[in-house]
Amino acid sequence: MKRVRRSARFLTALFAVMYLCLGIFFAYNVTVYSDRWFADPANPNIMHTDGVIPGSVFDKNGITLARSVESGDGGYTRVYADSADTRRAVSQLLGDTRGQVANGVESFMAAYLLGYRAGLTTRLTQLFSGEPRRGDNIRLTIDAMLCVYAAKRFPSGKSGAVVVLNYKTGEILAMVSLPNYDPASDKHDAGSYYNRATNVLYPPGSLFKLVTYAAALKEIDGVSSRTFDCDGRFTVDQLSVVEANGLKHGSLTLRRALEQSCNTTFARLALEMGYAAIERQARAFGFNETVLFRDLVVKDSKYPTTSQTLDDLAQSAYGQGRVEATPLEMALVAAAIANNGTMMEPKLLDRASPTETGGLPVGSSVYRKALDDSRALIIKEAMVAAVQAGTASGAAIEGYRVGGKTGSAEVSSDKKVPTHAWFTGFIDDPEHPLAICVLVEGGGSGSSVAAPLARDILREAIRLND
Repeated sequence: MKRVRRSARFLTALFAVMYLCLGIFFAYNVTVYSDRWFADPANPNIMHTDGVIPGSVFDKNGITLARSVESGDGGYTRVYADSADTRRAVSQLLGDTRGQVANGVESFMAAYLLGYRAGLTTRLTQLFSGEPRRGDNIRLTIDAMLCVYAAKRFPSGKSGAVVVLNYKTGEILAMVSLPNYDPASDKHDAGSYYNRATNVLYPPGSLFKLVTYAAALKEIDGVSSRTFDCDGRFTVDQLSVVEANGLKHGSLTLRRALEQSCNTTFARLALEMGYAAIERQARAFGFNETVLFRDLVVKDSKYPTTSQTLDDLAQSAYGQGRVEATPLEMALVAAAIANNGTMMEPKLLDRASPTETGGLPVGSSVYRKALDDSRALIIKEAMVAAVQAGTASGAAIEGYRVGGKTGSAEVSSDKKVPTHAWFTGFIDDPEHPLAICVLVEGGGSGSSVAAPLARDILREAIRLND
């Protein structure tokens, strides 16, 4: 009998613990994922707006990006910016009310736009006024004119993405994905519903050398003072790592290896460190993590470590093989380096209010400390050197200290498909703390295509801010 009672008490305690864990798990999921559940296109509340006039969406300067107008049958319809160029430039960022664009502002911030986040005073006022209930108006951090410029400046006929953000606050100033579409037209390009800045993964190519560099500074004593020999080719196992255009860099330091984008040097470093060391640093930058940003949904970038060979390890050092990243992730890597190792959470919502100009600004928040100040400074200086006298020289802006890293990511084993052209970098200036990432699918050279494009967009961002 005593054994039965002990077993009963044990089972009672076990079930109590299980229910407690279930309750904690439920509370955690409601807290963390509620906005994502609400914004799911399957949620009927997003589609069902009877009796509610959805709020308007404005850019940082007050340009109207979306608003509700009477449809003539007693209801309301959604219309977008007056300018076709503006409508196209922010199409994937803004999204639509039908969920054709995954996680655009219109769906992901629907809780604001439909008034579910309104305060009690606002709800009571609307209830007793007899007027239709109105959702909050929201003001975004983006500059619509900068988005228009980036979209127009992008190489004609090419797909890709541009992200510009303030690395001190995390505010997203531009997020453009090509091809785009005009929500006022029925003619949409294939693939135009995809936000390539946040929801498509690409091999980051040599941009990933920034991660490998950060890992090497932490894992290998005295690596900054070492010299490496590059004769243009390095054989691992079955793989021969070669330099672009058959270059032979000769004897060079790690800083110069980044400046000249030396593949063989970074491949050697990867083999010396191993997967675990690089993965730790990649994870510190946000790879292999479930990303849960407050204002937007981003696909998780990946640094695979399972079922990998030494050849895979060598390739991963310069962002090939199975390494994948979004353009936003690579913008955040550059932003963290520019910001002394601190990565700010990307911010898209500036404020929400029943009025067009009211409401308090939403504060910025730190996402993580990606690397310590001293390593960030070393890599920052190497990136500046890459712009001043290296592969990223096309990004130089007269009168400003610019740092950057180019990449030309291979997407086919036979090299018949043009490489993706990449650039990520920053302006080292307290008045213009801007970070950028540019990706041109099949664009060819990061040095000749992506870097000059980034330069022009950063220059325009400075002009619009002055």
